[in-house]
Amino acid sequence: MHELAPGRRVLMFCDYYGVGSCGGAERVAAEVAHGLRAGGAHTQTVSVAPKASVLAVDREDEPVRRAVGIDLSKVLGVQLQVSPSAARVAAAAVRDFTPDVLYAHSLHFQSSLAAALLRHRCGVPLVTTVHVGSVDELPTVVRAATRLFESTVGRLILHRSDAIIAVSDAVAAHVRSLGVASSKINVVPNGVDHLAFSPGAPRPADACAEIVFVGRLIANKAPDLLVRAIDRARANGAVVRATFVGDGPERPTLEALARSLGLDDLVRFVGEQRDVAPHLRSADIFVRPSLTEGMSLAVLEAMACGLCVVASDIPANREVLGDDRNGLLVPPGDVDALASAIVSLAGDASRRQLLGERARIAAEAHSWTATARNTGQILERVIREQAR
Repeated sequence: MHELAPGRRVLMFCDYYGVGSCGGAERVAAEVAHGLRAGGAHTQTVSVAPKASVLAVDREDEPVRRAVGIDLSKVLGVQLQVSPSAARVAAAAVRDFTPDVLYAHSLHFQSSLAAALLRHRCGVPLVTTVHVGSVDELPTVVRAATRLFESTVGRLILHRSDAIIAVSDAVAAHVRSLGVASSKINVVPNGVDHLAFSPGAPRPADACAEIVFVGRLIANKAPDLLVRAIDRARANGAVVRATFVGDGPERPTLEALARSLGLDDLVRFVGEQRDVAPHLRSADIFVRPSLTEGMSLAVLEAMACGLCVVASDIPANREVLGDDRNGLLVPPGDVDALASAIVSLAGDASRRQLLGERARIAAEAHSWTATARNTGQILERVIREQAR
C-alpha cells in the first residue's frame, strides 16, 4: 500500500480541536495530523467549538478554522453541540485550501456532517474515523437518542465516506451493525506516546492506594460509579483515595455525591490538566468504568505508565485488557463488582505491580507513528481511487 505522498493536502474535521479539550477524538486527530505533517503532508482543520477563531495549535503553526458551537452537554449530559455556521466555514476551507482529501473524526461531531455534505458537493474524497463502539450499555434515554442519531446522521456520514477507519475491532463491529460493508472498514488502532507516558518511581507497598480517573466527566464514562465504589470499598476496609482528572457537565453532581457520602477527604477533583502523566505516575490503580468506548487513550496511557488498570468489561476494553492478565475487567454499571476489585487490589501491592508490568508490555504494541502511517496509506488510496 502506498504511503501518503509528500505535499498532499488533508483537510481535517474535528470538533473541540485545539481548545484544551481532554477528549480522545481530538487528541487522536492532533497526533495523526502531527504524523502526517512530519511525512510532508499539509493539514488544516475545521472545528466546531464554543469560541470561534482561527488559532494555532500549541506544537506547530497549524491553521484551525472554528465555527461557533452551541454547547448542549449540560442539557443532555453527553458531549454535543450544534453550529449554524459549520457548513459555511467548512465550504470556505475547501475553497481556500483546495484539499486532496477530507478527513473527519467521529460520527457524533457536527464538523463530520459538514464534511459529508461537502463530499457530495465538491467531489473531494472523504475518510471518516469512528471512535465509539457499541452503545448497548448506555442509560435508556441516552442509548435511544444515540441510536436515533447514528441511524440517521451517522449513516449519512458513513454512506458518503469513501473509507471508514475504526480505532478497534469493537468499533468495526459497531460500524458494520450500521449497515456498512466490511470492505469499506479499516482498523487502525490508537497509539500512545511512550516518551510522555512511562512508569514513575515505585510507591511504598504499605501506602494508601491511590486511584486515578482520567477523562470527561460525562454520563457514558460513568465517573459516578467510581465515587460510589470508593464509598463501598471504604466500608469494606480498603484504604484508598481517588483523584478525578478531567471536567464536564457531571462535575457538580459528582462533587455533591462525594460530599453526601462523606468522601471529601478521599475524593478530589482537579479539573482538566494539560499534562496528565504526573497524575498517572503518582497512582497505583487506574479505573475506567465507562459504558461505551472505542479504544481509550486514557487506558493505553495508564498501561504505558505501568499502572494496574480496572475497566468495564465491554468489547473495546477487552481488546487491550485481558481479565487478570494485564488488568481487571468488571461488569459495566456494577458498583459492587468495581468496589470488590478495588478492595482486592488495594491490599495487594505485588498483584498491582504484576498487572501493571504486563500492561506496560502490552502497551508497547501501540505507537502514534504506526497510527499516522496506516492512516496516511488509507488517505492516499482513496485519493488515487478518486483520480482514476
